[in-house]
Amino acid sequence: MSDHLNLPNKSAIKYYDKKGDLSKENKNYAEAIEFYMKVIEIDPCSTDVYIKAGICLKSIQKFNEALDMYNKALISAKDNNTMQKYIVLSNKAATLRLLNRHREALHAYDMAISLNQDNPVILNDKANTFLEMKEYEAAILSYDKAIFIHSLYTESWINKGICLRNLKRYEQAFECFERSIEIVPNNLTAHLNKALTYHMAKQFHAALTTYNKCIQISPNNCEVFNSKGITWFELKQYEKAIECYDKSIQINSNNPITYYNKGLALNQMKKFQEALLVLDEAISLKENYADAYLAKGYSLKFLHRYSDALACFKKANQINPNLIIEEFY
Repeated sequence: MSDHLNLPNKSAIKYYDKKGDLSKENKNYAEAIEFYMKVIEIDPCSTDVYIKAGICLKSIQKFNEALDMYNKALISAKDNNTMQKYIVLSNKAATLRLLNRHREALHAYDMAISLNQDNPVILNDKANTFLEMKEYEAAILSYDKAIFIHSLYTESWINKGICLRNLKRYEQAFECFERSIEIVPNNLTAHLNKALTYHMAKQFHAALTTYNKCIQISPNNCEVFNSKGITWFELKQYEKAIECYDKSIQINSNNPITYYNKGLALNQMKKFQEALLVLDEAISLKENYADAYLAKGYSLKFLHRYSDALACFKKANQINPNLIIEEFY
């Protein structure tokens, strides 16, 4: 709060700031922003209030407006308040990531790290930015720095493993997931990524065993059942795959990917009429689902509904011109 303010203004600031905090705590972000803006009108140097307004704007996906708040916070922040600047820069970087402005986010993270080099969270967040950019080697370097500071930081171990998996360095990826499991034995994310890595390494039976462990940890996780179904599909065990997809749908009936996967399995079993129903459900949940239109075209072709099949292939190609569909014509 600025020193030059008179007592009535200071009282008003405390009132509006407290009201804003209460609204923010209750997740009434729009109302909180209104109160915070009243504070800023009285005192344009309220750095903490700029930060809180930015967080609220980010929460309602007004990312550019949030960035404006963070930039104003940096201007108003006192030079000797490094923690305040650190908080602003880390929030600014996270918002830039949401806008897919990754290079700018990395610059903000570097500025934040220069103010606080011993915080593994910011190093992990920087690494996550590289992961989103698919710059896996750079990500691994940042994860290693986070782990060096905090060797029990499970998120960095898991995300490092994901990078190694994407680089097809599967054995090193397994080591990272196992390290995370040693730290937190029932860490679902670690077990699930371990299973996905077995799948990518074509160790399908090991993947199934690991998915079963995931189900023990979280019996009602739709992602686990869907992923387990994909592994059964790779083993050409289509009925078992469908059982898993049905369980996933039972848990979450709004995921178009699961319906699509079930449609693929039904096509493989030559149950084309059933596949059509499931693929239509996928398309109803995701209107421009090119792969679902492609699979639907396949079903229609084998039901000898050639004109309808052609319409689906054209629709799929219209949505995604890179799809290879010539073989189905």
